[in-house]
Amino acid sequence: MKKLVVAFVALFFIACDDGDFDVPSFDFENVVSSCGTYILHIENSNSTETLAITLSELDLPDAEGTTELTITAERNVNYRIYSGAIGTDYFCQNLPPTKPRVIRELNAESGTIVLETTAVGSKLEHDISFNGLTFQDGQERIFFETFYFGVFSN
Repeated sequence: MKKLVVAFVALFFIACDDGDFDVPSFDFENVVSSCGTYILHIENSNSTETLAITLSELDLPDAEGTTELTITAERNVNYRIYSGAIGTDYFCQNLPPTKPRVIRELNAESGTIVLETTAVGSKLEHDISFNGLTFQDGQERIFFETFYFGVFSN
């Protein structure tokens, strides 16, 4: 009987698989990088996680004030975890590189992008944050009531 219990317990622990699940940390440097004017992204300290916004030409305000933009398929926000550090030109390439590999990707399904625009000399600074930011990957849902992205100058 003892052998049967030991075998059952051993089988139970062998059968359980925690899987290879990467928990999103959403711990970023608030230094906003861009590819052109309309793809903005921030990275974590070791460049293995990114949060990117794709905007259109008309989305960035050309005057001081507050602008709220609804997240849509064209105005998207995505979070990625990579198998290694990405290069500085990762988002500027026409075809995404094969390495590092994207391990996990979450696309925002709803939320608002808030742009607080101020004039600084001859440039405009856009202080960017999100309200009601919700990510979905088909299995998991992650929600932020507010999330600070960073400052972008153009």
